[in-house]
Amino acid sequence: MDTQLRDLLTAAVGDPPRRVTVEAVRRRVIRRRRAEWATGTAAVVLLTGLSIVVPGQLFRPSATGGGGSAHTGAPRYYVQTVAPKPGQQVTVVRATATGAVTAKVDCPWPKSNVANDGLAPADGQTFFVACQRSHGIKHFVVTGTRIYQFQLTSSGRIPGYSLVPGGDLGAVRLARMAATPDGAQLAAATVGNAAHALTSIQVLDTRTGARVVWHNGTGAPGTTQFGIGDLSWTRAGRELVFQANICKPGGAVPQCTSGAQWRVIRRAATGGDLDSSKLLLLKSSLTGHAVGYINDSVITPDGSALIVVALHSPAGRGHPGNIDVVKVDPATGHPIRLLLHENTGNGVFYRSFASDPSTRFLILNAGPPQGGTHNGWIDHGRLVTLKPADGSNVVFETW
Repeated sequence: MDTQLRDLLTAAVGDPPRRVTVEAVRRRVIRRRRAEWATGTAAVVLLTGLSIVVPGQLFRPSATGGGGSAHTGAPRYYVQTVAPKPGQQVTVVRATATGAVTAKVDCPWPKSNVANDGLAPADGQTFFVACQRSHGIKHFVVTGTRIYQFQLTSSGRIPGYSLVPGGDLGAVRLARMAATPDGAQLAAATVGNAAHALTSIQVLDTRTGARVVWHNGTGAPGTTQFGIGDLSWTRAGRELVFQANICKPGGAVPQCTSGAQWRVIRRAATGGDLDSSKLLLLKSSLTGHAVGYINDSVITPDGSALIVVALHSPAGRGHPGNIDVVKVDPATGHPIRLLLHENTGNGVFYRSFASDPSTRFLILNAGPPQGGTHNGWIDHGRLVTLKPADGSNVVFETW
């Protein structure tokens, strides 16, 4: 927890709500999954949750689904990492309809644990899991990261794990991970143990083991350094989109601008410099319900839409009271459709957001500052409750 606190305090979190306190982190936070992309150095550390500690109301009853029954098209199982108590994390498989635990995700590599943000889904309820070994105070120094693959059975069991070809990434910390729907390619944002190291993106062909690296800027004149956020694939797995901030080198910690942007790597399998990525969309171009602090995002597989989670409020900057999940046009930033609107009153406690490989089914865990978060999936404008409905101990989940 100490390293998590230090990271939260040293990282400039893009354009976040402002009222974040150490005491609030100690009291409420399990993790803040999306803070690290705002600075190049912050991705080194496991992060905690973000709480806006101002009085709030519960979600409007009309906005949350009343039952745990799943839509017939929704995935039957989801994978969830929970923290039953401070310093302890467990990753399990749950039935979407009942919440019953059907399996436990155990790293097959001895003395390793599932990394934070170390899960990435592919079609057919196939998952990639990053296992890390670490040591030192609070396990801050990573000595190795390996990526394994498993596929759930029809009963939600895990029959076994296989090491992904080329999946031994060495002594790097995983910041996040994303797979193409067919599982043929995997992108992993990783950072070394060196002080103030910047995040790179490794792209792995999971069938041949071929791996290339997209290097961050060196800080030399004419180069750009990026804080790297969410990763997602589009255009049949040829293009990789990443959420980014521009960082200014120098000083103990690179300073990153507050205006987020999305960039695209056109030929992801070739490797190179992130400088060569192309600007897809500026956060300042977003309009309507997408205006606000963008906490998470994912591109649709065909590239026609970007789905963003925006925290904002008519009450003004720094006091978000709304959570909006919006599908926007990546060419213009204009909303295509509002997928979910939640009113938390005045303040937001946010935990995680994820999608299935098709981006049709979205899991959201967020809520008001008091009373626990609401854990569910988005179905026709409402949040259908998952079991357990109280997501207070949830670290991350996906399907």
